[in-house]
Amino acid sequence: MKLGSKGSDVAQLQTILAKIIPGGCSVDGEFGPTTQRAVMKFQDASGLQVDGVVGQATQDKLPHQAQDKALSANFNEPEFACKHCGLVHIEPGLIVKLQALRTAVGKPVTINSAYRCPSHNKNISGAPRSKHMLGQAVDIQVNGMTPKQVALVATKVGLLGIGTYPTFTHVDLGPKRAWKG
Repeated sequence: MKLGSKGSDVAQLQTILAKIIPGGCSVDGEFGPTTQRAVMKFQDASGLQVDGVVGQATQDKLPHQAQDKALSANFNEPEFACKHCGLVHIEPGLIVKLQALRTAVGKPVTINSAYRCPSHNKNISGAPRSKHMLGQAVDIQVNGMTPKQVALVATKVGLLGIGTYPTFTHVDLGPKRAWKG
């Protein structure tokens, strides 16, 4: 999709952009300059080539509405939805590592926060370049385990960014770093 495109695909794109880009765009099914600017903002925030064209790379990074579908043996898509707009964007590698963590601890892993649209991230004072906005981070809890215990297992399964907080553990795909919040 690009400047001049029209139809239901454009309207669906505009609906997503309106939810995740501050001042996004209206939903009219016509890919005009306002939609192009919103696409460019999304591409820039996602580390993509900024050209205003919705090619495969941009499509792959766009969040979507959560559906009740399994992502792994123990995780379903709605668990990863933004609490503000309901959209989902989650990197497959994160699901693989979370499933490995779940298998290693032998207990349910509760996802407190996963994907965050930029508006939600700003509303909760999240880091300006939060890995949550890229679908590369989750905040989790495991009943009967301290955040530090969860962090140790997370390290063993290959999660690289690990923050321990009083009631939860932040884990992400990296780069490698650790902190206490």
